[in-house]
Amino acid sequence: MGVNSGMPLKVTPIIKVVGDFCNLRCGYCFYSCNNQNTPRKLSDVLLDRFLEEYFSLFDGNCLFIWHGGEPLLAELSFFQRVVDLQRQYKTKAHSCIKNWDIGKNGLPEMRVAGDV
Repeated sequence: MGVNSGMPLKVTPIIKVVGDFCNLRCGYCFYSCNNQNTPRKLSDVLLDRFLEEYFSLFDGNCLFIWHGGEPLLAELSFFQRVVDLQRQYKTKAHSCIKNWDIGKNGLPEMRVAGDV
């Protein structure tokens, strides 16, 4: 069981990978009033800490939603590190791990890792 001692608790985190940074400039985007030109990325230290704590608190199926700006501006190496850390912290209590990003006009797409 997860944090609850009874019914398993299901939490799907939405992680802002690159802040407002985006190269699409969609007219309807709620970030469009912000400076979308400043490249920022979730630090390796914070990513590692978040995944370690998440896997220590929750079990069962895990779904991670990577959100931005445009999350893929974090580059492939960032998401390869995500998968490496997920494999590192995954235990027998975690039956399935999926990664999605919300990009390309808000349409969710399976990217990079699929199942870990």
